[in-house]
Amino acid sequence: MSFGGPEAFPGGTSQGIQKWIYGRNLAAALAYLMIHQGDAVGLGIFRDQIADVVGARSSTVHLHQIYRALSHAKPAQGTDTSKGLAHLPERFPKRGLIVLISDLLDDTEKIISALKGFSYRRHEILVFHLLAPEERDFPYRENTEFVDAETQQVITAQGSYIADAYRKALADHTEKIRRFCRQNDIDFVPLTSAELLSTALLAYLSKRQKAS
Repeated sequence: MSFGGPEAFPGGTSQGIQKWIYGRNLAAALAYLMIHQGDAVGLGIFRDQIADVVGARSSTVHLHQIYRALSHAKPAQGTDTSKGLAHLPERFPKRGLIVLISDLLDDTEKIISALKGFSYRRHEILVFHLLAPEERDFPYRENTEFVDAETQQVITAQGSYIADAYRKALADHTEKIRRFCRQNDIDFVPLTSAELLSTALLAYLSKRQKAS
């Protein structure tokens, strides 16, 4: 989630910001909207272990607790969706709306398994699939050094040679998750860190309108 911003593209040009900053801002904006609508809001921040959780409440004081938790959150080197979201459905036992903000860059089956945990408990689910523009479009053409943000593995490749394979792999991965969401009445919203937050907020408000 630390990928994005000017350092994501050779020459220092990028339309977006780091994904984790965008995701943090989106979570804060959603929490503000929900609490001012009178809803109880909780927060779970997951990495490669059981998520850090702020329980669900509906007060303005609680909103500031969520803000503090988000302000202290930083990307970790590793991500394991199945471990990170393990037992999280049980920690939010009351049926409600679950909003997942993630780049979903993990094993496809782990992500689907994690979503099943919420689906089995009959939560409504809204998934924001957040990517940097460079991850979605893969604009790299020259000989480029790619560094895995989690393992630090380095691969040097001609961008134009691997672009089609990269885009196909990402499209296949995304479509499997999208298909599962469609079959289980889960709203799936593709999003990039270059888009206005209002795009995501409108998707949330549309979800609320359909539920009411």
